[in-house]
Amino acid sequence: MHTPIRIAILGLGPAGTALVPEVDADARFTLAAVCDARAAALEAFQTRSNVRCHATLAALCADRAVDAVYIATPTWMHAEHAIAVLDAGKHVIVEKPMAVDVAGARSMVEAARRAQRLLIVGHSQSFEATIRVMRAVIDSGRLGRLRAINNWCYTDWMFKPRDQSEFDRALGGGVVYRQGAHQIDVMRYLTRTSPLAIQAMVGQWDAQRPGDGSYSAHFIFPDQVTGSLFYSGYDHFSATELTFGLGPMGSKDQPSYGTSRRLALTTGEAEATRKYGSVAQSRRASMLTPGKNAAFGILIVSCEHGDMRVGDEGVLVYDDAGRWSIPVDTLSTGRAALLDELARGLTGAPLTHDGLWGLANLEVCVAILAASDQAAQVRPGFNHPVAPPCDAALTGHVNHHMPAI
Repeated sequence: MHTPIRIAILGLGPAGTALVPEVDADARFTLAAVCDARAAALEAFQTRSNVRCHATLAALCADRAVDAVYIATPTWMHAEHAIAVLDAGKHVIVEKPMAVDVAGARSMVEAARRAQRLLIVGHSQSFEATIRVMRAVIDSGRLGRLRAINNWCYTDWMFKPRDQSEFDRALGGGVVYRQGAHQIDVMRYLTRTSPLAIQAMVGQWDAQRPGDGSYSAHFIFPDQVTGSLFYSGYDHFSATELTFGLGPMGSKDQPSYGTSRRLALTTGEAEATRKYGSVAQSRRASMLTPGKNAAFGILIVSCEHGDMRVGDEGVLVYDDAGRWSIPVDTLSTGRAALLDELARGLTGAPLTHDGLWGLANLEVCVAILAASDQAAQVRPGFNHPVAPPCDAALTGHVNHHMPAI
C-alpha cells in the first residue's frame, strides 16, 4: 500500500474548491490542509478532522505534513506564493496564468530549480482528454503534418461575478491573461512549440465593464503552421451553440443569452456575494461532471489529410475514409489529469506543463498585448520548450480506435 501524496490547497475560491472532489476521489492523494485568509472560506473544512486549516501562508509553509501545494490565489499573488512554498521544500501546482509578468514567472522557475521541487502550471485546457487525443493523432502521422489550428470562443466571462483585479491587466486580469492562457496552451500543446510571429488586436468594447474583453490573434509557427484565436467575453453569442452544448468544464451548457450581463448591471446584490456565496458555490459544484469531455469554444485542427474537432462524446476526425470518432470516456480529464501529472512527475517522469511551459504560454499572452498596443506584428525571441511525447497508454487508446486505412 503506497503512502498518499499529501496535498494542500492555497486559496479557496472557485479554482481551489474545484480540486477538492478530485483529490477525494483519487487514492494516490489525501487533502492534508487548506489555507485562506478568509475565515468564512475555511468554515467548510472545519468539520473534516484530517484537514488542517491555516489562515496564513507562513503557517502553511511551516506545515511539515504537506508534500505539495495547489496555489489558486489571485494571479498577482502567484509568484510570491509559489516561491515561498517552493523555498519551504514543497512541490507546487499553480493556476494559470502562472504570473502577471515574465520576470515573475522566471523567478518561479528559478525557485523550483533551486529547491529541486516540481513546478506544474495548470489547470489549462490541454489537460483535457480531447486535446490529448488530438495530439496523439497528430503524432501518429495518420493525418499527415499539422497545418493549422483555429479556435474561436464566445462566452459571458466579462459579466460573471468578478473581483476588480480580474479586469486589471497589470494584475493579470482581462481575457488575454485569464482565458488566452487556455487557448495558447492548447495551440502550443498541439504544435509542441511556440510561435515565430504574432499579429493581434485586443478589444475593450463595453464601458460598463472596463477591461480587456476580447482579442483576435494570428500566429505563424515553425514548419509553416498557422493559427488563429478569437475570444469574446461579452455575453452575446455563445460558442456552445456550435459545440454540441459542451462548455469548458465538460458540462452541457444551456446558453442564457445576456443573463450574466443583466445580473452584473442591474442586480443590487454585491458582486462578492454572487461570486463567493453559497448559491454560486452549489451552482459550480453542479457543473463539475467528471467523465464528460470539455469544449473551449470551437476548435478545428487541420492536417494535410484531415481535420479534427471536439465532438459530443470525444474527438471527431474527418479524413479520406469519412468521419469517425475517438471516445474519451475512459480517460482522465480536467483537474484529475492535473493530479495525474503530479503523480507521474514524482516518479521521475518528464512533466509536460512545467514552469518553462507555463512561462512560454505567458510570453505569448504578453506578446498578444504588445502586438495590439503597437499595432504591428511581433517577432519575439520566445523560449520554445517542446512537449514530451504522448504516454504509451494514450497512444494505444488512439491506435485502438483508428479505423483501418
